[in-house]
Amino acid sequence: MSTYVIGDLHGYVDQYIRLLRTSDLCDEKLNWIGGTNTLWLIGDFFDRGASGIDCLDLTIELQRQAQDSGGNVSALLGNHELMILCAYRFPHAVTDTGSSIIDLWERWGGVLKLI
Repeated sequence: MSTYVIGDLHGYVDQYIRLLRTSDLCDEKLNWIGGTNTLWLIGDFFDRGASGIDCLDLTIELQRQAQDSGGNVSALLGNHELMILCAYRFPHAVTDTGSSIIDLWERWGGVLKLI
């Protein structure tokens, strides 16, 4: 049994998929083949790349699949998860810098569509 750690996906789902496949944790159809191995995602699913939600959705699906085969997929929240939640909940709030949270988010490279 091995432990794998991936950090700072930042919305780059294609690179995430490549890492999963080359580590033999997923097959070509993105099904968990990691058996009893453990995968840790160390936050920062969002920013920069446009596919943060896809990274998160894939991780959630892998959690279910890994558990079914005795493996484990876990994730920690990073500072970018906190920022996306703040940007969604308080988009126009002004920080102590005089900038809105959305302005700060974009300055950090945020890719965000508010619904």
